[in-house]
Amino acid sequence: MELTENLQQLESTLQNLLEAPNLEWILVGGKGGVGKTTISCSIAMKFAEVRESVLLISTDPAHNLSDTFDQHIGKEPTQINGVPNLFAMEIDPITQTKQIEQKSEKIFEKAKKDESLGFFQNLLNDLSTSVPGVDEMTSFSQLMKSVSEMKYSVIIFDTAPTGHTIRFLSLSETMDQPLTQILNLNPDTFDTVSKIANSLLGKDDIDDDESNQEKLNKMSKAMHTVSSRFKDKEKTTFVHVCIPEFLSIYETERMVQELFRFGIHSQNIVVNQLIFPEKSAKLLEILKIDDDELITNENNNNNNNDNNMNIDNQIIDKNDTICIMENCPLCNSRALMQQNYLSDVEVLYQDFHVVKVPLNPFEIRGIRRIKNFSKLLFEKY
Repeated sequence: MELTENLQQLESTLQNLLEAPNLEWILVGGKGGVGKTTISCSIAMKFAEVRESVLLISTDPAHNLSDTFDQHIGKEPTQINGVPNLFAMEIDPITQTKQIEQKSEKIFEKAKKDESLGFFQNLLNDLSTSVPGVDEMTSFSQLMKSVSEMKYSVIIFDTAPTGHTIRFLSLSETMDQPLTQILNLNPDTFDTVSKIANSLLGKDDIDDDESNQEKLNKMSKAMHTVSSRFKDKEKTTFVHVCIPEFLSIYETERMVQELFRFGIHSQNIVVNQLIFPEKSAKLLEILKIDDDELITNENNNNNNNDNNMNIDNQIIDKNDTICIMENCPLCNSRALMQQNYLSDVEVLYQDFHVVKVPLNPFEIRGIRRIKNFSKLLFEKY
């Protein structure tokens, strides 16, 4: 493929997200362990500087938002300490699944014996035995219920690993045909089916007076609303996160192809945990610890040693860190391997903003470190 001048000029930052005035949903995803949560939190933190209200949602069953922000975050929007317009929440699919099982056990058993349900019996069997995918379905149903009530200028989704996210994004498409068929069922079967739909929608009372048709139409409408929002490139985009290794890049390509198939916009790839020995001094400057964390003469007995820094309760000399990174055979070997994969990414995704983020010398946790880390995403490094 021949590079055009326009493609060559794509900026290697996420600044394009901030410059999209109509952007409302940002999904962040990739293979497990590549730093999705850190990237998601950093994006949310940056948007909080320019938008009126920001919500960060974790749809990953293994939540990390609380650990990253160093505060408790629950299933309802929780204000982030020190950032009045930034909120976060963690959808708990496991708890939601257990609630569905407890409420619907008797209904499932009755429905599975009802031959008039026909094709729907297979779905009931799947749900009642909690096959893989039920957690994503319950997350999706809870998301649909919450989306209609959310009034935030932008919402960032910290998604589950690639395979789970693909199932999550395809649920509206997967469920569309069954719901259409259910709506055309004999009215006599609606009593059973509507109770199940009611449970999936998260209702506390499965025996309310809402009509069967209204229940199922509500689920169908919610799915179509979310699906339409996903496919609106002005309002929704997907940010890929990977590391410069084969499996991670393979998963990224898989996700890129699936998003294209679903019609979901994506034009940003964050390549995380890169080793740049020659740029270690610049990295430490960007990620500098605040003045109150500098090790002074009074508490370390090292006269005139302004290079010492307290990183995670360890005294580290900035010059020593630079020296180690530049002369470490392991670092240099890893850096060479990473450059080969990074070159592949740059060739394969010529029409993407490829953001190169270095491996950090310490854990990114807490507001100050997240803010500093976000500079690596939105400013040229």
